[in-house]
Amino acid sequence: MQFKAILKRAARCLPVNPVLHYFPRGLDAFIDIKVALPDYQIETFFDVGANIGQSAIDYTSMFPSARIFSFEPVEETYRQLLDNTRKNKQVHCFKMALSSYQGEGKILAEGISLANHLIEETEGISGNGETPVEDVNISTLDEFCESKQIENISYLKVDTEGEDLNVLRGSSNMLTGQQIDFVELEAGMHPYNSHHVSFNNLKDYMEQYDYLLFGIYVQTKEFYNKKSHLRRTNPLFISRNLVEA
Repeated sequence: MQFKAILKRAARCLPVNPVLHYFPRGLDAFIDIKVALPDYQIETFFDVGANIGQSAIDYTSMFPSARIFSFEPVEETYRQLLDNTRKNKQVHCFKMALSSYQGEGKILAEGISLANHLIEETEGISGNGETPVEDVNISTLDEFCESKQIENISYLKVDTEGEDLNVLRGSSNMLTGQQIDFVELEAGMHPYNSHHVSFNNLKDYMEQYDYLLFGIYVQTKEFYNKKSHLRRTNPLFISRNLVEA
């Protein structure tokens, strides 16, 4: 295990004390939340784009009393998600994609690849035998929460390979009501990254709903062409209600 991962795991287990205040913000979101809001408890966690459950398994150990909702639309990936989490009753798995509308769509389905994503019509991918494509059920976060009578989400993590802004558009009711405390997204950090939604667009959208930037995590350099500038990050936003509280 890498040193940074060991350090983060150890720090997460520490009670709130002056030592944690020396950790630079941006190393780990949950350490930063613990320091900034020591009495805050994560009760409901949404993992949108859960893949095979890597994050969900980690969350169960960090938040043993939280309900974790994992969304994964690709068949093979979803089966492994079920296998990896079936022993933990905290984790509730759903084979669907979340976006800005309800209906059906198509998704790139290259096994358990982290690059699988909903296919836009402009991509021109139709499943011709060379490119694996699956039909997928699509819903909105607002509709899902209404159907499940979920009134508040403690932490919403979205990792949908460029679909993040559409997930937010389908969450407008929850965002308007400040019913999501924290929102973690995946953002492109330069104009040549066409795979992710730009940080500026995500920030502008969240600020419309009175969400403020809490921290920036998972800073990843431009690895495709081995350049030194940032390719993507995971910005974390906090609701204004929680800030004021």
